[in-house]
Amino acid sequence: MKSLRKGSKPKSRSSTLHSMHSMFQPAKSADVNEDAAKSTKRAASGAANSTDMVNNCQDTTNSLEGRTNGDSHEIQSDHLDQTHPDLGEGGSGKMLPIDTANISIPIMRTSGLDGIQCILAQMKEDRIFLAGEIERNAKEIRLEIQAIGNRTAALEVRVEAVAKAHNDLLFQSSEWGTRLDALEVAFEDLINRSRRNNIKIRGIPETRDEGPVQNLVLEIFRPLLPDIPEPRWEIDRAHRLSGGLRRNDERPRDIIVRFHYHSTKDAVVRKCRGMEVIYREKVLQIFQDLSPSTLLKRRQWKPIADHLRLNHIPFAWGHPFKLLAFHNEQTRALLPTGDPSRFFQTMGLDTPEGVISLFQQKTPLPTLPREWFDARENQT
Repeated sequence: MKSLRKGSKPKSRSSTLHSMHSMFQPAKSADVNEDAAKSTKRAASGAANSTDMVNNCQDTTNSLEGRTNGDSHEIQSDHLDQTHPDLGEGGSGKMLPIDTANISIPIMRTSGLDGIQCILAQMKEDRIFLAGEIERNAKEIRLEIQAIGNRTAALEVRVEAVAKAHNDLLFQSSEWGTRLDALEVAFEDLINRSRRNNIKIRGIPETRDEGPVQNLVLEIFRPLLPDIPEPRWEIDRAHRLSGGLRRNDERPRDIIVRFHYHSTKDAVVRKCRGMEVIYREKVLQIFQDLSPSTLLKRRQWKPIADHLRLNHIPFAWGHPFKLLAFHNEQTRALLPTGDPSRFFQTMGLDTPEGVISLFQQKTPLPTLPREWFDARENQT
């Protein structure tokens, strides 16, 4: 090993003793005493630095322990040259080296095989610790998964009950909807049949002194049908629609007339169909008295009626609501739940644009599936 400080040569032991003896000689002047004190401090500081350097060498050697082949070594400081002031004769203050040749540092080392065994033992301990942690975490996860599975099974049972109740409600609501539609048709037909003896007259001017409405009706229709005997002209009721008296520039209120005999009402309607009825220089319009829902449906089916008129096919409105077409000595009926394309195809006609949308059936409400429940039953 080389010395920690290069360039300094070791001196003899006698020279060193002489220098140390000179340090303890009484000083001849105040300057010599002051220089001696400073030299003593430098020597103590140098000794401490030497000790620190030796410790650093030991740490460095220990860090290189794993790279050796297991042989024992001894690092010895060859000559840690440290100088101190020579306070000999005359107090010249010359720096002399300190002999550190006898300072040795023993280094304890472990063989490579022992180190590997120590590492393997530590790894075994770590493996045991990690295995225990993994087992503990896996046990917790298994418990959580089992709890989630139990909750999921309970939720599936509840959802199955909800789905069944929902599907039952849909079935019942669909059935109720069908029955409600049938009731609406029956109610509409009942209203129209209760009005089967009624007619509606539009265009008769209003005056404050017009007198009874029945007299106006008989004054209009008797000249048109002189063959009907007097007793058959019995009128149960005749009145204008509700509302106040209207001005002359406004359309007069309609008059509702109920004949006692249906034959008389039917004869009036047939007679007035296709002809102008004039009263007080006003053209009158004669209609059958129908329910508002029936009038709405007839307005919606106006394109169908216009298409039949355009092709010179006679038709009539039936009750309950339907349209009857007469073609080639056959009667074909179109119902609200029927197929308009097939209806026109049987008569060799094209379906008018926009008619199909009037017959679109109601889309049924979707039911909830039972996929998970069925799959679970198949597994069992």
